[in-house]
Amino acid sequence: MKRMFYLVLAALAIVTACQKEGTENAPSVSFASAIPVTVDGTATLTLAVENYTGAEAVTVPVEFGGEAVLGEDYEVSAEAFVIGGASPVTTITVTPLVYGTDKSVTATILPPDGFVAGRYASTAFSLSDQLGRFSFTSNTATMTSSVTVSAHVFNDNDQWITLQNGDEIAVSVDTEKSTAVEGVNFEFADDKEAVVFPAESNTGSVTLNFIGEVDENANKIYLVFAPTTKYGAGQYIEVEITIIGSAWDKLDGTWKIKEFITDKDYMINDAYYSEEDLEGYPEFNENDAVTFDLENGIFSPAFQSAFQNYFIGDSVMVPGDEMEVPLENVMQPERAVLLLIDLDNVNRYFTAGETSTDTHGYIGVRIITDEETQEELLDFYVLDYDPKSFFSNYDWMFGPDKPTAASPGMFLRVTFTKAE
Repeated sequence: MKRMFYLVLAALAIVTACQKEGTENAPSVSFASAIPVTVDGTATLTLAVENYTGAEAVTVPVEFGGEAVLGEDYEVSAEAFVIGGASPVTTITVTPLVYGTDKSVTATILPPDGFVAGRYASTAFSLSDQLGRFSFTSNTATMTSSVTVSAHVFNDNDQWITLQNGDEIAVSVDTEKSTAVEGVNFEFADDKEAVVFPAESNTGSVTLNFIGEVDENANKIYLVFAPTTKYGAGQYIEVEITIIGSAWDKLDGTWKIKEFITDKDYMINDAYYSEEDLEGYPEFNENDAVTFDLENGIFSPAFQSAFQNYFIGDSVMVPGDEMEVPLENVMQPERAVLLLIDLDNVNRYFTAGETSTDTHGYIGVRIITDEETQEELLDFYVLDYDPKSFFSNYDWMFGPDKPTAASPGMFLRVTFTKAE
């Protein structure tokens, strides 16, 4: 910090020396501020011009110096501003090639003939240190036909950083721990071995596709991100991906209820609904079950709880796209990738007293592993409904686009075990 203070003082001294007596009304060129604005580690130098009305192109050279070496420690978008003409250049970006060095950069405007130096003829700043800490959203994932792994960059306060210019962070497969082989069991989508952050986003992702056949001896991928000086290591620097092939195939058969995760207690204590809001809300019933008949494409519900007010009979089921949803009602939730299934015989009003005209609704499903018993569970989400017997004061939360309740605090989540 002291070094930066003295650098700024030196810059101001240069300005004072360059402002000669009798040049107050002469055309001047200057940086717009004493210190450039820095976004995502890239500093932007902006030109300020006063007392000039000409239209011809005028080149304003900028001399770079300091501890950092141009072309080795950083790169610039241009080494001169251009005033007027067909292609004016009023900003120059300074982008680190090596992060974490804290090396200084100086930039000095060299006024062309007929111009004098303005207020900020020189500036000094340091190359950006690490932008943040990288972390996968979760340390586990399941690959069906494909898997998309999400990631975020956090600041020191554990808040997500929005990367205005986007970025790509390389990832690699730990071949010593992985049993699946790239090119045999899986491949990177579009050959992109990197987490890609779109511009103005705080979420990046990388997608892997399943190829070949499911092999229990070759079904694990350990994906790690490649640390750089630009980003530090966050909570999850590795994600374990389990290949199960098509989750659709594993659904076949009858499943009995294990746990109603978003039950009334959850809705009151975690989603902050009142007892009045939850009048008519389903409760756990140990006899609830569902059957997926893949041969005939039929979903058969067998609910004795209030879920029977939604699942009113057998449905033709059509698998759809995958969808990512949060697992919990928190600010930075772990996420689940679900297979959407369209059912054609549901009561979207979720009540025994009134039946919806629209009988189509989405559920979301995935296969997970019970951490204690290691048995496979059906993770089951009701995502698409318009309730009339509960959440009566929350009509505004259910949007027009399906699935209408696919956010924490609205979806209903249940786990099932496979029936013997």
